[in-house]
Amino acid sequence: MTSTQRLELDFPTALRQRTVWVLLAMLLVWSFSLRLWYATPSLDSTRFWDERYGLENLEPLLKEGRLRPVHGFHPGFSYLPHGLALKTSELLSRATGWDKLAIFDDQGRYTPSAYMICRTISVLFGTSTLFLLFLIGRRLGGDRLGLLAAFLLSVVPWHLRQSVLFKADIALLFTVVLTFYLSLRAIEKPSIRSFVATGLAIGLALSSKFNAGPVAVPVTVGAFLSQRSRRRALVLLVAAAAVSVLVFLALQPYVLIDPDIYRRSMNTTSRVYERVAERKGHGRLYLFWHLVQTLVSSSFHGPLIGTLAVVGLGSLAFLSVRHRRDSKVALPWLMALSYLITYVALYALATPRPSPHNWLPISPFASLGAAWGLLAGGLSVRQRIGPRRWRIVSATVMVFMTGYLGWQASRYTYRETVPRTGDRVLEFLNYRAKRVPGQHICSEYDFGIKFYTRHRMGRLAIQTIEELGSHPAMNLNLCDAEVFLASKLQDPSRGGFYRDRTSRIAQRDVVVIEPSFAHAWGPQLVVLTHPYRPTGESQGTWVRSQSDPLVFVPTFADEDLGRRLSSIVFHLPRKTVAAELTVGGQRVPIVTFRGPRRNWPRTSGRFRATGEIRLRMSRADGKDSFSLTLKRWRKGK
Repeated sequence: MTSTQRLELDFPTALRQRTVWVLLAMLLVWSFSLRLWYATPSLDSTRFWDERYGLENLEPLLKEGRLRPVHGFHPGFSYLPHGLALKTSELLSRATGWDKLAIFDDQGRYTPSAYMICRTISVLFGTSTLFLLFLIGRRLGGDRLGLLAAFLLSVVPWHLRQSVLFKADIALLFTVVLTFYLSLRAIEKPSIRSFVATGLAIGLALSSKFNAGPVAVPVTVGAFLSQRSRRRALVLLVAAAAVSVLVFLALQPYVLIDPDIYRRSMNTTSRVYERVAERKGHGRLYLFWHLVQTLVSSSFHGPLIGTLAVVGLGSLAFLSVRHRRDSKVALPWLMALSYLITYVALYALATPRPSPHNWLPISPFASLGAAWGLLAGGLSVRQRIGPRRWRIVSATVMVFMTGYLGWQASRYTYRETVPRTGDRVLEFLNYRAKRVPGQHICSEYDFGIKFYTRHRMGRLAIQTIEELGSHPAMNLNLCDAEVFLASKLQDPSRGGFYRDRTSRIAQRDVVVIEPSFAHAWGPQLVVLTHPYRPTGESQGTWVRSQSDPLVFVPTFADEDLGRRLSSIVFHLPRKTVAAELTVGGQRVPIVTFRGPRRNWPRTSGRFRATGEIRLRMSRADGKDSFSLTLKRWRKGK
């Protein structure tokens, strides 16, 4: 088999068209269903942090008809189609009186229906991207390549996630793939009409996210390499560029009216990326390694498919340059590679370490490269083992691969959609915390609370302990709850400790959270609750000690602690400062509240003031005094 045959994936037999469309329909229905299921739970602002940016831009438009965006993190096409759908739903709600179609509640907040509409549009963008990638694959290597590339993209966890949340990334991905498909058509049949259509898609891509600029490179490369007349190529490209600029300005006119909106937002994002790079010590060249790491990570293609993508794209670059004049697909592959090279190069100039989600536009082309690598390898195997054995081997490999990758994607969606048993524990503890805020939880289970989840209430101070048995029993008794794995009760060596802790409290104060299908997944957890009630609070001040600059002592206004049960809530003067609290020489734990602010308050464990209270800092810089809140407690029922 020649290298030209490998480049063009010259299979002896073609798939029947009916089979192709049936397989594609099955893939699209499965992908759409999986993403729609992923989008359904938690139709509010507590699930995805980044959804607020598009909704904040839409709120003045929907309520007051004001087009000016609140901020410029993302341009118009990333949220205006959603705004059109939301406005239509609101008008239908007023016309029919059906409250389910309303997008604002009585307090002016977005309803679950609004979140569902926005996420469904993202699901449609994500599923449409798969269909467009199939069409691109057909042009580059046939039906097999198109189907396989679309499948490999559909199971990428980060594509699944971005196809759900209301954010600019999936709109960008859709418009990038659409633009590349129209670019291929424009180069195949060059005309003013085809180039204008490509320019329209470029304008939409630029209006989805500002990093879409490289999407104009493939049609430029293709025009100059395919057209004998450079003048005609220039005329066609100028027409496409004019249309793209008009579309871009029509969707975000405030780029000209008030460019500071976008400049401030872009500067904010750039500073965040630069701080991350400085903290990790990464230079500009690290970006290329970061790209490879991202592609082979479990969030993208995984080690096997990611490696295949990197090797496949490298092989395609060599073969496309070598056979540019004698292969009909060499130029389309060069167009795809030109986009990848330009995209990566511009990011290397812009920032030393972008967020992993910024590599998502690479993923469709990586899927094409991996699919080509698999099929090119299959052609080589077929030549060695013969057609009959090859059919058996190829069918076995495809069934195993699609089954495994499909199962992994379904499993990922299930785990991102159905709460963990730890989430159910947090729901229970937060329900109790609404009545008694400021609870202190001692847990062996690591809840892994994310910054944007609904549990950011500032009511729970969770202390993760490697093993409850190594913690002083008095400190455990003064916690509001202990959490551990139910399997510890049956442990032959340590089960006695956990059974003893369980038997010491009333049965009504023992809660067991079990996994069940579509309700919770994860280990079975036991929660032992110790009810405490607040009896009051007062303000005070930490004051730096004269004898030791690292030590602070508390002063209280008209407060005699005596031996009453107390705790202290405070903010450290610097986020990075470590501190140690002692009462009468005994160490008292300091726990961080998982609150909504970045500078989360700290709380001490409960204690009785049997001696001097001292707070020792790790550094001496900062303020000489800062405030505290003294809380008093009693055992409750």
